[in-house]
Amino acid sequence: MKRILQNLFGTLMVLILAASAAYSANFAGFRDAFPPPSRTVNAGAIDRDPLTANDTENVSSLRSFPWWAPVKEFEGSGDTNTDRFEIDEFALQWRAVWKCLSGERLVVTARRPNGDVAGQPLVDDDCPAEGTGLSVEAGEFALGVEADGAWELVIEEQVDVPLVEPLTPEMDKGRVIASAEVYDMDRKGQGTLAVYRLKDGSHMLRLEDFYISPNVDLEIDVSALKRPETTDEFFEARYEEIALMPVTTGSINYKIPDSIDLKDWQSIVVWCEPLQIAYAGATLDMES
Repeated sequence: MKRILQNLFGTLMVLILAASAAYSANFAGFRDAFPPPSRTVNAGAIDRDPLTANDTENVSSLRSFPWWAPVKEFEGSGDTNTDRFEIDEFALQWRAVWKCLSGERLVVTARRPNGDVAGQPLVDDDCPAEGTGLSVEAGEFALGVEADGAWELVIEEQVDVPLVEPLTPEMDKGRVIASAEVYDMDRKGQGTLAVYRLKDGSHMLRLEDFYISPNVDLEIDVSALKRPETTDEFFEARYEEIALMPVTTGSINYKIPDSIDLKDWQSIVVWCEPLQIAYAGATLDMES
């Protein structure tokens, strides 16, 4: 009986691990069919440039591919204690991207408001050099810097919540010359997009309330086809990159390169070059 229970437990663990792997890899769209549980995110908690503080709370089960949001930047020379900064509770982790420009050594520790040191030093290295120190603790911190030369520190937190950007002032003064609904191709996609013509003749693309199946190395491309439905259709026609897509959920603005003449293109496609998969598309009906 004991052996039977052990075998059943072993089989159960294998099934759990297999399901977890399938969910993480989004195998056959498994993750899209069973999105993570909803959670309330106060988007106003991420209010540092270039992010926008919102007065309302967003409830979302549509998580983005993890991305690095700016928190604070410091620079100086010699020993110091920095100003305090806050890492959000929903952050997956945070990092200190550091560079010491002179001197012999740089040591940086994260300290709580009461002065307690949080974990191991973020930096403990010879100079000149550069690197990254990581932490998974949340809350309020200041950095204790021990140095005998010039140094720079950039603090960023990794999150998977939507990025919500406002229209730029230039977009407010421009006009919409195309709009479309996002549709599924070989992965999940939803939301709307709009192309803005600015006063100076340049163009911006805005994705609004959008969600794309999370993955790394996604890009936004223009396609010569009016409505490509599959990866094969997209790949066999002409296409060109507009911008990279590190954040896969939210409302975001993208600059359309001046080298792209929109009259030559009929649709927008989210494409993954390493995997050669077309995720989602939208047909452009351009005004004259």
